[in-house]
Amino acid sequence: MNVNREEVLFGMVLEKPASERDAFLKAVCGDDTTLRMRIEALLAAHEQTSGALAEPAAAAKATMKIEFTEVPDETIGQKIGRYKILQKIGEGGCGAVYMPYCGSSATRKVACKNGREVGSNSADALRPRSTLGHAG
Repeated sequence: MNVNREEVLFGMVLEKPASERDAFLKAVCGDDTTLRMRIEALLAAHEQTSGALAEPAAAAKATMKIEFTEVPDETIGQKIGRYKILQKIGEGGCGAVYMPYCGSSATRKVACKNGREVGSNSADALRPRSTLGHAG
């Protein structure tokens, strides 16, 4: 049995109106009952309209709406040593960077980095770094 031949004949049968399909199959299949049964099985499967594909996609209705809200950052307001975390100033693949306040008259700008590691909310992971221009 040539599968390619079945595919071609199946395509040709689909193009015919339902009333002409039986006569077409008799003409092209002749005495080959196996070929005819295989094409008729393909037709039956093709015309079956049940399950998820029975309804057009445009008619599908949404079942729920999900709204994502921003989770408050628990790091803001924490005190780490002499620094109090004021706000988040950036975030990347390696963690978040925060702006701390020292409370003294120091003019040096610092940043605190919260790394993405186990216990990243602990004081060990949240450390003041040197000046803002420092890459480390």
